[in-house]
Amino acid sequence: MKKLSILLLLAIMASCGGPKAVIDYDSQANFNILKTYNIFPDINSGLSQLDEKRLYAALEEEMKANGFTKSSTPDVYVNVFTSQFEDVNRNRIGLGVGTGGGGIGVGVSGGIPIGGNRVNYLRFNLDIIDAKKDDLIWQAKLEERFNLKASPEKRAAFFEEIISKALKQYPPSK
Repeated sequence: MKKLSILLLLAIMASCGGPKAVIDYDSQANFNILKTYNIFPDINSGLSQLDEKRLYAALEEEMKANGFTKSSTPDVYVNVFTSQFEDVNRNRIGLGVGTGGGGIGVGVSGGIPIGGNRVNYLRFNLDIIDAKKDDLIWQAKLEERFNLKASPEKRAAFFEEIISKALKQYPPSK
């Protein structure tokens, strides 16, 4: 029984890995020849200037880790745009009171939100565009919880994590 409990706990923990990036790509593109990049010239990320700097720093580190070199005449442009939205927090603790007798039951229940009613999210899109053809060849989309009151260090770590998740499946395996 103890082993079953541990196995169940591990299964629950594994399922809490968070959202993964949803990717799409041009199956005709040759990703093996793409080695240089730059940020899309007319980027409008939707972030504050400070968050944009954090995003670019994380993006440059991840692109370097993926074997890319920054260039003024790149093979690809990287475009990032984001949007923020609020969602209702569905995490609740349930309370109930009931009574019954003689085959009749009466009950009252309610839920108390954990951590407030609203949760902020960042919808994140990362596009890789063939610079010579001006054609979208790869895209990642994901949504993550975004703490608007986080410290600068935590925000930098957030952008490192989100860029890493977005580029984890690049280049695509055909």
